[in-house]
Amino acid sequence: MARPKEFERDDALRAGLEVFWRKGFAPTTTEDLTRAMGIGRQSFYDTFGDKRQCFLDALRAYSRHEIGEQVALLCRTSPPLAALRLLLQSAVTCTPERQGAGCLAMNAAVEFGATDAEVGAILQADAAVLQDAVIRRLTDAKTDGTLPDTLDVEQAARMVLCTRMGLVLGAKTGQPAAQLQQTIDFTLEQLTRR
Repeated sequence: MARPKEFERDDALRAGLEVFWRKGFAPTTTEDLTRAMGIGRQSFYDTFGDKRQCFLDALRAYSRHEIGEQVALLCRTSPPLAALRLLLQSAVTCTPERQGAGCLAMNAAVEFGATDAEVGAILQADAAVLQDAVIRRLTDAKTDGTLPDTLDVEQAARMVLCTRMGLVLGAKTGQPAAQLQQTIDFTLEQLTRR
């Protein structure tokens, strides 16, 4: 008779996610993962398949959670420009234990580039959800007269999201908070130019 698993898969995956977030995919070993998860090698393989599948599962879970949080922030905050400001500021505010960790999704994009179709598909699908939410808030701001009627909301959304990525990278590499805040202010000023 097979022994029942003595661990919760989601808890183990969260522990593995933390290892991938800190170290990246390539430097992480199966031993790193099993140690962090508190499980044996066979349980790891039975549950996750291999390191790559575990990474893809962790990346999916992380990306969906983070994008969900960002979309919720955009939806619950008014007025629309305040929502966009909070979205940008969320890229540079983190807990002390996250300082320098950056964003797991961005870290994966840097590590894999365009060479891994599965990683790319995960990142692109969730990025599209966030872009749609940003477009909706920009459209709301055009409707209420905060933004000019001539603003191309799709281009503006891409600018906001590219700025957010740059802010994440700036925070990860220790750029001063005041400079990051100036970038946020400048970005939002550019949106409102008439």
